[in-house]
Amino acid sequence: MKDQDRHPQTFWFMLMLTLLAVMSVYYLFFSQTPEGEVAQKGGVASSDREDSDTPGKEGSSGEKGDVALRTGQGEDAFALLRLEREQSRSRVLEQYYSILSEKTGDKDAVATASARISRLEDLESKEIVLEGAIKAAGYPDAVVILDEERAHVFVKASALSAEEAVKIIGIVAKEANLKGTDVTVTARP
Repeated sequence: MKDQDRHPQTFWFMLMLTLLAVMSVYYLFFSQTPEGEVAQKGGVASSDREDSDTPGKEGSSGEKGDVALRTGQGEDAFALLRLEREQSRSRVLEQYYSILSEKTGDKDAVATASARISRLEDLESKEIVLEGAIKAAGYPDAVVILDEERAHVFVKASALSAEEAVKIIGIVAKEANLKGTDVTVTARP
């Protein structure tokens, strides 16, 4: 009986934690200026901004960690990207597992949920393999976020040449069975 009482509390705790992570990532990506964002699919962008009009870069009012997250720099940005990816995937998996655990569940819904769980686990495995391949290509860190139709790659680099971006796109497109135009690469220092 105690386990049943804890389940709603755990669910709400995880929901709030996930919401916090999603909002943090939203702030991280959508508070940037256009020059730090990818303009088109299959493109490359650099979030390397040294101009003084970036909020939080001047003066002592902002903390160092806050500046790193706001500009997408440092190890924290990559850890935050991984955390958001894992929490988002966990939230979706939890929904599918709840469908599987329903005693009155529709057989088609259970089969669909089972297939989607398997697909999400495959995507997670591919992300890990791709991150390793990109690191093996000489980059200190990388985060790959895959879904059914596209891939988002964040590489730790101050900037990427067109050749480097094409090389990364080729690695990801081949392993994930995607077209090159469905892969976006973003450089983050």
